[in-house]
Amino acid sequence: MATHITAETLGPDANPQPAPHGKFVTWHGVKTVARLELIQRLRSSRWKIALVLWFLGVGAICLLISGALTTSYGYVSTTPLGPVMFGMNVYFILFMGLLITPTLASTSINGDRNQGTLAILQASLLSPMDITLGKLLASWTSAMAFLVVSIPFIIWSLAAGGVSLASILWVLLSMAFVLLVVCAVSLYMSARMTKTSASTVMSYLYVAFISGITVLLVGLGAAVLYEDNQVLEMSPSQYSETTGDPIACTVQSSYRSDSNLDKLWWLLAPNPFVIVADSSMIGQHVTDGFSSEDPLMAVSSAVRVARSGDSLSYNEAWCREDGTTRSAEEANRLMSNPELGGPVWPWGIALNILIGGAAVYGTYRRLNVPYKQLAKGVRIA
Repeated sequence: MATHITAETLGPDANPQPAPHGKFVTWHGVKTVARLELIQRLRSSRWKIALVLWFLGVGAICLLISGALTTSYGYVSTTPLGPVMFGMNVYFILFMGLLITPTLASTSINGDRNQGTLAILQASLLSPMDITLGKLLASWTSAMAFLVVSIPFIIWSLAAGGVSLASILWVLLSMAFVLLVVCAVSLYMSARMTKTSASTVMSYLYVAFISGITVLLVGLGAAVLYEDNQVLEMSPSQYSETTGDPIACTVQSSYRSDSNLDKLWWLLAPNPFVIVADSSMIGQHVTDGFSSEDPLMAVSSAVRVARSGDSLSYNEAWCREDGTTRSAEEANRLMSNPELGGPVWPWGIALNILIGGAAVYGTYRRLNVPYKQLAKGVRIA
């Protein structure tokens, strides 16, 4: 977004007062750049229309999801309706947020450069890091505006029960963090590319890679690493006539196909949907089951099973390797408390911090003056 600097825009309290160029970054400089960006956005009627359309569109879809689940799903489900509604609403809002966010930062720098206003900022007492962080703060604040107007639909599931305030808080924090990283990468693309169209396309390619292509890579990698391993196959051979529980098992050597997902799970860690889903399970027990009706639980359990490299089957819960059976209490305890891998979201947060940090540093280097190398046709002033 191009920034037109005027006395009216700066205001009486926004006189540039940061330290000379030797200063790496100052809060006053960051705030000044962010304020300039946000004032230009707020003056645009398209910005207000976009927020209204976002609120109406997201609200309509979330309410339709809630209505459809209430009438055709909730009354036959063993899972409370709240978590199902909450998970579907969260996924939809995150998906829409990932579509909107790149446009908020992907033209911020090259748009100013093409109109000759970026040089004014660079010639001022603002440091390159002031400009970088100020534009990042402005684009992230804009993204947060879209997220804030979605909050009523995220907490709508509280009325249906089964969702804790802690889960909602963790989901909002993780979504805000994910959108911040997307803003940082989009800002770098804006600084790196000469054309605004190219930077926008590259920003969307990053979102597509981190959100969808990582899942595809895991699927293709599982097919490549697919192998047959010799294992002991246990299966119940006799059942109690009164309870129907296994009372005897047969054990034989067999071959089992393994996809070796424990070697590929890290590809899913930086995925925004995985981070949001897995972080929402903080303080909760994650069960082993891809058929879980809770969308957030299903994704969280899937990536944790992938990290552990194995999941407990019904036969393995009832049968021991020596052919004896476990008691009903012990078998049920194993099935409800499987040995899953640890949480994946901390790894996702760490990887995204590295990605976002690298993007911020790359943007700073592209804004640093004097330039070591300029793309063909790039104007300085």
